[in-house]
Amino acid sequence: MEMKKIDVKEHTKKYLSFSANARHGNYPNAKLAKRGALVGLSFGGALTTLGVYAVYNRLDYGIFMCLFGLAALVSNSVVYRKNN
Repeated sequence: MEMKKIDVKEHTKKYLSFSANARHGNYPNAKLAKRGALVGLSFGGALTTLGVYAVYNRLDYGIFMCLFGLAALVSNSVVYRKNN
């Protein structure tokens, strides 16, 4: 089985344009971006909840879990609202 030969310049150009579109909020599919934001919101909620539980039990890493969970919640809520 032979490997497919790719043009490196064309490959790089394709993915640079994809990342530029994502950076400006032009996602390939609004439904996909909305679902991704919902998944991110659920992970952020879980991290925040587990972080609160860990802080309550005086575990050292609890505050970091809370912070990462809150950051995920804020970031994904912005993306979700932008796509509605």
